[in-house]
Amino acid sequence: MGSGVSGNYHGTKGSQKRFEQFELNFESKSIQNSTPKSTEPLLSTSGHISLTSAKSNADFFFNKDVNQIESFLQENGYQTAYRQSKFARSNAEIITIKNASKERNIMQVQVSPGSARHGNVPYVKISTNDIGKIKFIYAKPSDYKSDGDENANLIFGRSE
Repeated sequence: MGSGVSGNYHGTKGSQKRFEQFELNFESKSIQNSTPKSTEPLLSTSGHISLTSAKSNADFFFNKDVNQIESFLQENGYQTAYRQSKFARSNAEIITIKNASKERNIMQVQVSPGSARHGNVPYVKISTNDIGKIKFIYAKPSDYKSDGDENANLIFGRSE
């Protein structure tokens, strides 16, 4: 069970919420509880993220805006560039990494307030150069719409 977090997705004041992380496996169509099994930090000292550390620290991405995430990355050795999504119907904000490497494996972070494509649920998607994509979804698995061609590891911030 994750720790309590105040506020809504963009960091404004709100009620106290409690989160559980879940992972949706589209191949087996099952939901697996991915309660943190590790106490490792989100990033290693060199700036590397692992799937285990992402699951263990999923609460970090809920209620964070793009500026907070970009500052965190910069504090951990990443050189970043900000841009808006190129898709007209998307309100996503994108942090592109200029100095990705074997040690600093994050290549891009997309912060989305939600869109009709995925059920209007906010999420943060991290693209890496070694473990693929990780999507932190601030919703229940049943609220998230997928076209079934999902190629990211999904971590949900609310239980059914």
